[in-house]
Amino acid sequence: MHQRRLAHRRAERWNTAHILLGFPAALLAGTAGAAGLSSADARVPAALIALASAGFAAGAGFLRGDVRCQANKRARGAWGAVEDAATLALSRPHPSTDDLAALFPLRQAALAAYDAGDAQPSGGLPAVPPG
Repeated sequence: MHQRRLAHRRAERWNTAHILLGFPAALLAGTAGAAGLSSADARVPAALIALASAGFAAGAGFLRGDVRCQANKRARGAWGAVEDAATLALSRPHPSTDDLAALFPLRQAALAAYDAGDAQPSGGLPAVPPG
């Protein structure tokens, strides 16, 4: 339950970061274009605004908040499945080892959900498929 809530909070945070970086980048880019076209005297301020816009856009691209938000949403669902299966297994008077062993693949899937949508590898070692 804790992991599911944590994944939910992380998804909200990454979505907020994505919006806080992306919206100003778009707004500043439009302002820079309008200022640059308005007069010759406005070209230097327009260039500075364009640089700020590029910085926000680069930050948004580097952090990939939209990708991280989706990964945490997938993880939230996967942790919910772990929670449901664990609740069911532990509600029995004497849970068997098979009941508890069935939780392991669900847990592995929940942990893997964070990386499932990672379009750009982090530079670490490649994942070895199980089996």
